[in-house]
Amino acid sequence: MGSSAETAVSEAQTAIETVCPAIALLDVQGTVVGWSQAAQRLVGYSAAEVVGRSAGVLLVAADDRAKAHQLR
Repeated sequence: MGSSAETAVSEAQTAIETVCPAIALLDVQGTVVGWSQAAQRLVGYSAAEVVGRSAGVLLVAADDRAKAHQLR
Protein backbone atom coordinates (compact mmCIF):
# COMPACT_ATOMS: atom_id res chain seq x y z
CA MET A 1 0.00 0.00 0.00
CA GLY A 2 1.32 3.49 -0.87
CA SER A 3 2.14 6.26 1.57
CA SER A 4 -0.21 9.13 2.20
CA ALA A 5 2.17 11.38 0.22
CA GLU A 6 1.97 9.05 -2.78
CA THR A 7 -1.81 8.99 -2.49
CA ALA A 8 -1.95 12.79 -2.33
CA VAL A 9 0.25 13.11 -5.42
CA SER A 10 -1.87 10.58 -7.29
CA GLU A 11 -5.09 12.38 -6.34
CA ALA A 12 -3.61 15.74 -7.36
CA GLN A 13 -2.52 14.33 -10.73
CA THR A 14 -6.00 12.91 -11.29
CA ALA A 15 -7.57 16.28 -10.44
CA ILE A 16 -5.23 18.10 -12.85
CA GLU A 17 -5.99 15.67 -15.66
CA THR A 18 -9.70 15.96 -14.97
CA VAL A 19 -9.81 19.74 -15.31
CA CYS A 20 -7.13 20.09 -18.00
CA PRO A 21 -8.78 21.34 -21.18
CA ALA A 22 -8.02 20.06 -24.65
CA ILE A 23 -5.88 22.79 -26.18
CA ALA A 24 -4.72 23.19 -29.76
CA LEU A 25 -2.58 26.28 -30.37
CA LEU A 26 -2.56 27.56 -33.94
CA ASP A 27 -0.46 30.21 -35.64
CA VAL A 28 -1.96 32.81 -37.99
CA GLN A 29 -1.71 30.39 -40.94
CA GLY A 30 -3.71 27.72 -39.08
CA THR A 31 -0.70 25.51 -38.40
CA VAL A 32 -0.75 23.60 -35.12
CA VAL A 33 2.06 24.88 -32.89
CA GLY A 34 0.90 23.37 -29.58
CA TRP A 35 -1.14 20.33 -28.57
CA SER A 36 -2.14 19.25 -25.05
CA GLN A 37 -2.45 15.72 -23.76
CA ALA A 38 -6.18 16.31 -23.33
CA ALA A 39 -6.38 17.20 -27.04
CA GLN A 40 -4.61 13.95 -27.81
CA ARG A 41 -7.17 12.01 -25.77
CA LEU A 42 -10.07 13.90 -27.38
CA VAL A 43 -9.00 13.68 -31.02
CA GLY A 44 -6.65 10.70 -30.95
CA TYR A 45 -3.57 12.33 -32.50
CA SER A 46 -0.34 12.79 -30.54
CA ALA A 47 1.56 16.09 -30.52
CA ALA A 48 4.23 14.50 -32.71
CA GLU A 49 1.55 13.73 -35.30
CA VAL A 50 -0.04 17.18 -35.41
CA VAL A 51 2.46 19.92 -34.55
CA GLY A 52 3.56 21.55 -37.79
CA ARG A 53 0.48 20.41 -39.73
CA SER A 54 -2.56 22.35 -40.84
CA ALA A 55 -5.38 22.27 -38.30
CA GLY A 56 -7.85 22.07 -41.18
CA VAL A 57 -6.52 18.69 -42.23
CA LEU A 58 -6.74 17.37 -38.68
CA LEU A 59 -9.89 18.91 -37.28
CA VAL A 60 -12.23 19.30 -40.25
CA ALA A 61 -14.02 16.32 -41.78
CA ALA A 62 -12.73 15.46 -45.26
CA ASP A 63 -16.07 16.39 -46.85
CA ASP A 64 -15.97 19.84 -45.26
CA ARG A 65 -12.35 20.82 -46.00
CA ALA A 66 -13.14 22.59 -49.29
CA LYS A 67 -15.88 24.63 -47.58
CA ALA A 68 -13.60 25.48 -44.65
CA HIS A 69 -10.82 26.57 -47.01
CA GLN A 70 -13.21 28.97 -48.80
CA LEU A 71 -13.99 30.72 -45.49
CA ARG A 72 -10.43 31.95 -45.09
